[in-house]
Amino acid sequence: MEHSDSPIFSMCKTGDLHGVKNLLTNDQTRQLLHAKDAHGNSLLYYASLCGRISLVKYLSELGLRDDEYRRCWWNALSLQTRSVLKLFNDYKNIPSTSSGMNTESNVLSVMHKLLMKCLHNDLNNSSSDQLLRESNSGEDMILRFKFKDQNQPTEFKCQSWIILSRWPQIVLFALKKVQLEKVINLPTLDKHEMNLCKLSAQDFENYVKRNNTNVIQQRLTRIITQEKNKLKELKSRYSMILGIPNLDMCNQALAKENFEMAQTNLKCIDFGSINANKEHFELALTYLYTTKIPPISDKYDIYCLMELGVMLNMKSMVDHIFNMLREANDNQQEDVLLNDLDPINYLFKDCKSKIDSLKKTSCNMGLKMVNSTDGKILLCHKSIAMSRCAFFDVLGNCDFEDGLKFKQQEATHELPVMELQQFSLESTLQTLLRYIYCEKAEITKSNAVELMHISDLYGLSSLSDKCEQFLCENTTSRDGNLFELYKLSIEMERKKWQRSLEPKALEFIEEQTRRQKINQAEIVRDLEDLDLNPDTIKKFKNASNSAN
Repeated sequence: MEHSDSPIFSMCKTGDLHGVKNLLTNDQTRQLLHAKDAHGNSLLYYASLCGRISLVKYLSELGLRDDEYRRCWWNALSLQTRSVLKLFNDYKNIPSTSSGMNTESNVLSVMHKLLMKCLHNDLNNSSSDQLLRESNSGEDMILRFKFKDQNQPTEFKCQSWIILSRWPQIVLFALKKVQLEKVINLPTLDKHEMNLCKLSAQDFENYVKRNNTNVIQQRLTRIITQEKNKLKELKSRYSMILGIPNLDMCNQALAKENFEMAQTNLKCIDFGSINANKEHFELALTYLYTTKIPPISDKYDIYCLMELGVMLNMKSMVDHIFNMLREANDNQQEDVLLNDLDPINYLFKDCKSKIDSLKKTSCNMGLKMVNSTDGKILLCHKSIAMSRCAFFDVLGNCDFEDGLKFKQQEATHELPVMELQQFSLESTLQTLLRYIYCEKAEITKSNAVELMHISDLYGLSSLSDKCEQFLCENTTSRDGNLFELYKLSIEMERKKWQRSLEPKALEFIEEQTRRQKINQAEIVRDLEDLDLNPDTIKKFKNASNSAN
């Protein structure tokens, strides 16, 4: 439809969002949405060409898309404009390195980036309090040490929700429940002894019996008693390693203290002088953020790292090194990280533990469903939300209306809130948010389609693929109109789901035609409207004919 003389094209070039909205909400001029000028250019083309990001977003939300030649993409004024176009168009074949497209990062790679930021932040020339006040990215905790190989104290700027998830024992230092040990005298770490310490009482008794198979029962009983006493002494020697407070103990300590005091003290913890080198604490931080300890060839460094872990009550790292030294199978460390980062117990429900409450108070971003009747805001952490999700990154950083509002709220120290149009169920948003944190998602028949659609829109291709796989495995004849689901798979360009649905949809068509609940003309028309290839359309014709 040509409307080359309409002022709406000039409005798109100059960025007159208000004027465009007035025209497109007017009954007499709303058909201008799909207008083309004399050169065949659309409203979206000119908004992209001139970098009018607010208009690109608005027109895309109304349904406009780039053309088959991707002219809006190639002629976009800025990478920000391209980022918005990416949210609404399929640009899979454009190389990400040259185009500035966002690609999904997994949790481990995001945590590695946050680690690098933590390790390379030089805080020594600035006020810690000032840096924390100015930070909008989530670094809300300062850890200060005077390492034995450094002349001046070293400070690390961290995110408290990560540290608390991986090192909850830090609250004991914040509450001054424990003091930093100046010198730790670890026992000689013998692999055989370490394995014995890890055995349960029953397993240890079975171990003694296996080593004394030819001993009479009366003597065996005495040997078991003697060996148990030796094990008790052995565990006493290893008590520093085995006796680090667990998560329950940390929560109990918090429950007895002033919560606000703990919250305040966690902002900056000065450990003072520590009998450790800076590089060993950096290795410890690497483990906390990524569960990875770089290969260490020198056993002395491994023992130093173990001593540091014991000094700082880093139970998870100490347990990992303990297992590593006794050559136990400890290959599930990435799963441990994802479990520790899982927000299910504090983002979506009332916190049952004080540690979870501390993590929730560190949230620095909100998500609000526009369609929600109660106006509820889901809290989250900006660093992981924007690093993992292209949609949130664009919405928070672009200079369209939503982005400007978000940044203004940050500047005035309000909670910045993103308003989301795409969700119909809060549970779907919760599922997506949980996946962003820990790559876990409870996909069900009730949320799979919506979650797949939104995951595509939000740049979470791995979650979208999981939803498609779920639908392929779980869509059955009991799920309603299989022909409608088949058409939906085509519209969503989900080839794998489409292939798995096709034989089921053909059976459905045959049955429905036999019952005279659908006719062939409707089937053919619907499939032709979807530009389905003639051979596939022929299959559906044959299925309909076989029922007659």
